[in-house]
This record gives sequence, C-alpha cells and structure tokens, in this order.
Amino acid sequence: MKNRLKHIHLLTAFYIVLFVFVVGYILYATGVSALLQGTQKTHLIEFGRNWQLEDGSGISDIERIPSPEDGGEVVLRKKLPDDIQDGEALNFNSHNVYFTLRIGQEEEYKYYMGDNLTGKGYGDSLHNIFLLKDNAGETVEIRAISAFPGEKSSGFESVMICDHHVFYHRFVGNYGISAILSLLIIFFGIVVFTVRFGIVGKRMEYNLNALGTTIILMGGWTLIETRIPQMLTGATSFLRAVDYVLLWFAGYPMVVFVNSLTKKKRKIYDHLAFALTIVVIAANLILRFGAGIDMHRLTLVAHGSFVLYLGFIGHILYTNHLYCKKEGLDDNMMFFYIGVSAFVAGGTLDMILYNLFKKSGMKSGMFLRMGLLLFIIMMFQQIMRWVSLEQRLNKRDRFINNLLQYSMSGASPEEIINQMLEYLGHEMKAERAYIFEDLWDGTFDNTYEWCKEGVVSQRENFQGIPFEGAIDVWYREFEETKCVVITDVESYNDISGIGIYNYMKSRGVQTLATGPLEVRGKCIGFFGVDNPPAELLTEISESIRLLAYFITVVLRQRDDQNELINYSYFDQMTGTKNRRAQQEYIDGELNRETSYGFVMCDINGLKTVNDNLGHEEGDRMICDVAEVLLMVFGKNHVYRLGGDEFSAFGTWESEEDFAHAIENVRALLTAKGRSASLGYVYRPEGDADFDSVKNEADEKMYADKAAYYEAHPELNRRS
Repeated sequence: MKNRLKHIHLLTAFYIVLFVFVVGYILYATGVSALLQGTQKTHLIEFGRNWQLEDGSGISDIERIPSPEDGGEVVLRKKLPDDIQDGEALNFNSHNVYFTLRIGQEEEYKYYMGDNLTGKGYGDSLHNIFLLKDNAGETVEIRAISAFPGEKSSGFESVMICDHHVFYHRFVGNYGISAILSLLIIFFGIVVFTVRFGIVGKRMEYNLNALGTTIILMGGWTLIETRIPQMLTGATSFLRAVDYVLLWFAGYPMVVFVNSLTKKKRKIYDHLAFALTIVVIAANLILRFGAGIDMHRLTLVAHGSFVLYLGFIGHILYTNHLYCKKEGLDDNMMFFYIGVSAFVAGGTLDMILYNLFKKSGMKSGMFLRMGLLLFIIMMFQQIMRWVSLEQRLNKRDRFINNLLQYSMSGASPEEIINQMLEYLGHEMKAERAYIFEDLWDGTFDNTYEWCKEGVVSQRENFQGIPFEGAIDVWYREFEETKCVVITDVESYNDISGIGIYNYMKSRGVQTLATGPLEVRGKCIGFFGVDNPPAELLTEISESIRLLAYFITVVLRQRDDQNELINYSYFDQMTGTKNRRAQQEYIDGELNRETSYGFVMCDINGLKTVNDNLGHEEGDRMICDVAEVLLMVFGKNHVYRLGGDEFSAFGTWESEEDFAHAIENVRALLTAKGRSASLGYVYRPEGDADFDSVKNEADEKMYADKAAYYEAHPELNRRS
C-alpha cells in the first residue's frame, strides 16, 4: 500500500509540473508578456456611460441596449474625449449584438458573424478599434442590431479608451481568478484519473473514472464561461458550441459516480441516466436544426435537463438512505453531502442569475466554480475518510459490544445509563462522563454523571445551563459534524464564544468529546467525556456517534417507564397523586412515630357549577383547588381521592405552622374565587392509628361543609 501511495504522489507531482509548464507556455505564446507591460500605462477613459440614442434621449449605460421587436437598428452616439493619445484604442466586449461603428464620417469597424451552430447568438467577443490623436472630439456612432429582438440581452460591456494591452490586462485581472478556479477544477479532475490508474491492481469500489470525467467537463464549461479561452484563441463560434455541449454530457458520469457510492448499487440507474442523456441531446438537436430554434432560447432546456440529473441523483441518495436505515448501515457520506450541497447551491444560484438577469458569460458561473471546488475538496476528504474508517470499524465494534454487555446487565434504565457512563469513562481514560438533557424551557440539566476516582463531581453545579450563549454553540456544530471534539480548550475559545468557554474552564476541561442525543432527528440533549487523552479523540468521536443511539434508546425506555408510573400514581387532570399513591405512602413512607398533619378537602358548590356552567367550568374549579393545595403542601403530599375530594399530608414540626398552612389554603382559595370544606388533624407526637386520624379529619370536613351550606342554602346539593 505504501508503494502505491508513493506512486500516486510521484504522478501527482508530475502532473503539477506539467500543468505549470503548459500554462506558462500558453501565456508566453499568446503574448501575455506584452499584456503585462501594458500595466505601465495608466491612461484610461471609461466610455460606456451617457450615450445618446437617435431620438436625442440618453442611455446611462450601454451594457444592455434597447432591442426593438422588429429587429431594427439602435443608433448610439457619443463624442470622443479631447485627451486621446496615439496608439490607444476603443476597447469593449460585445454580447449577442451585430454592429457597424463610425468615427466621424468614416466607417471604422463592422462586426457580423452570421449564423453559427448554436444560432444567431455568439455570446461574447472582444474588440479593439485603434484611434489617432486627431480623432479627439469626433462622434462615435454605433448602429447595433440585437441577435435576439425583443430581449434585453444584447449590449456592450467594459467600454474603455486605453492601450489595448491595458484593456486585456484589466480583463485578465477582473476575470482571471474565475479562469484559474476553472483550471484548478480541470487539474483536480486529472488528479482523480491519476489516483484511479495509479493504484494498479486494486479493486475500486467507487467509480473514480466517472468522477474525473464529471469534474473535467464542468471545469471546461466554467472555463469557457470566463471568456479567457475566447480572448486567447479567438475561436468564438467553436467555443460557443462547446459551451452548450459540455452541459449535455456532464450529467451522465455524475449519476454513474453517485450510484457507485451507494451501499446497494443498481445498474438500472446508470442505464436510465444514459437514456436521459440521449434524450437531452436529441431534443436539443431537433429543436435547433429541425425547428430552427436558437440555442440561446434553449438555455432553460439545458438548465432544466441539468436539474433533472440533480433530481435523479437526489432520488438515488434518498433511496440509499432508506436502504441504509432499514439495514442499520452508516452511509459514511457526510463530506459528499456537504460538497454536493455546495455544488447544487452554487449551480442553482448561477442558473437563476443567468435566466433572470441574462448575465454574460464572464460574470456567471462563479458560484458554481466555488461550489464545485468545495465538492472536489470534500470528495478527497470523503475518500480519505472511507479508507480511515474501514481501519477503525473492527476496533469500534469491539468497544460497543463490550459496553453493551457490561451495561445491559442493569436492572433498570437508570442503572443501565450509569453503567454505560462508567464503562465509557474507563475505556476512554476520561475524568468525567456525563449526560445533559433539554428541559424544553431554554435550559439544560446535567442529569447523569460518572467521575474518575479523586475527581470532584460537578453535577449539582450544572443545573439550568442556558441554551443561548452556551449550548447553542455546540448545537450548531452538531448539525455539521454530529460530534464536537476539542483537543485544546484555549484554542477553541477563539471560535466557541465566551459562554461555553467559561463553562468548560470552570470544570477544568482541557480536552473534550461530546455528541448529540436525537429522537427522530430532534436533539433532546447531549453526552460526552471530559479530559480524555488527545491521541484518543479521533477514535472516541467515532464511538460517540454510534453510542448516542444506544443511550437515546435507554433514555426513551426510562421515559416510557416514568410515564407508566405517572399514569399509575398521578391524576392526569390536576397533577396531584391518586388514591393508589396515597395508600402506598401510608403503608410505606409515612412515619407515624413523629409529628404529622392530615387534611381532608371537599370542594363546595361543584355540582351547581357543573349544572349551570358546564363540566368544563367544573373541571377548572377542581384544578384551581388542586393548584392551591399543591402550592401549600407540595407535589408529593397532595392526593385526589374522588371527583371533588382531596387529601394532603403536612410535615411541619409545630401545630402552629400546620395551622398557618391551613389559613394559607383558605386565603388562596378565596383569592381564586373558590371554596372548599376542610377537615384537618395534627398529631404532635405522631399516631400509629392512621384510620382514626382520617376518620377525625372526615368528621371535621363534613362539619365544615354543613356550616358552609347552612350559610349558603341556595348551593345545597339537595336543593
């Protein structure tokens, strides 16, 4: 393997040298050295604004000129400035427009290419009309005919008076970066072929031939769009045709490559992509040569076919995702998705700009170039990741299997989670392993923790951690990488924000690995380890991604179990405990040997409210009374025994405090406009006979109720 890699590096170095040599020769052979000398001459006059039309009206910029529906001429006039120098030229770029140019009374230049393979349009062409000093003050007249009447897509750009070397220098300076990006794309395509054929005898799972072909075709198309090739060769018609053809052919190898990435490769996709390519080519040729439609007017067809390819690729990826999900596989295509997203976003934006604003070639394609370069970079990263991941799979699987065997012996979800964290911390040689859960109120709690011997627990210190300004930093990273790995907390400070940095520093974190806990794609919290050895972080991050699934499953089991308990022991309408919970409290938790108080509560007037205002209003009355009891006695000591009957236990150490609690209940009920009969008993020394306590409280409650109805006979149930 090392010999093969060495072979690849040698071939790559060879291609770099060859690439530099070829570009250098092109620059030399095309006289760019003279172009560069033009930078010494700084005299330049911008000449594209404030022209006059034949009717005397003005036009602020001739980048886009009027285009009569009948295909008639548009006459443009403007006087030359007085400071023209001998040897200067009127330089400009024309876009899909035929014209004659006069200076004074003399016709100096005529441009009419005639129809070409693509139709009347020719895209862009550069022109230099040389001037004399005697031309100063004379009128320049341009009689222009748009190649596409009725469209605002024709005109003259970069109009300037200067030495033609200066013009070309500015042209290269403005658009050379785009050309260099395109050349880099083509070069990377060559490197892909080098890698493919450099690994002699190795069976390739992925179709790098298709990837290299796609990159070179797209790189060639974006290079032509810069117009640098037209400037160097003058082959405007030829490059115009090639510009369209490259898009026709780029879709098929792109589909073939993506299909080779999937876990279950389907040949039918390759065949369908080839058939689609034939249909696209045939449709364009029939419309062009059969129906006589200009290629310019078929731009939407070309772009639409490319969108079809992208939709086809999206279907392949989605089908692969469903297959991997069904089989429990990881598609291992994170970098690919990032690159494809950038490529699609860039290409889509460029197509929108072109079709909406008819931007000329040198201005379009920039977003696609950047997206394509990012895609290539991501693909190299993806390939390296695939190779590296294969080497770590066995070790990771062993770790996960051992962890599951160790932790699944727990008797409850709580015990299983704690055993998982213990094993995770030991195996990863960390100081602390933990779980934070979202409370859905904008904060997080540290709900589980394991600490290495001698390490102080931080769990109590990390309750109610705010999402904004702290946890949100990690959530943004989770969306991209599914795992946050910090090799040095001080360097992380520059990108993390002060909130999360202070949080880590306060608990002595130097290194860290953490990952999200997700249910149906929604984060419910995160878990991780603090201060593992830096050399283990890469291995740890892989394990964390897989372990998150198992932890989430156990957390859901815990929640399901708690929900069952909630249904068994809590009243769902009021949030109080129920009769079953009270009996278990009496039989087990109630300490009858120490002081305790007991209250019976029955709502007054509930039947009248139900009869006159409806059961919904009656339910609100029940909930209001329950809320008051919960506020005074606490959620663990209030029970709903029936429709309008509650009980509560008081654990105050003095009868005075207990009586004060009863008065609070009455006052709060009055404030809410509610009424309840109360019967309460306090045993300062405790009482083992709880039945007698309950009976006494019942008797007092009924006495209180009788007094209430005597005062309010209209609410008596009997009446």
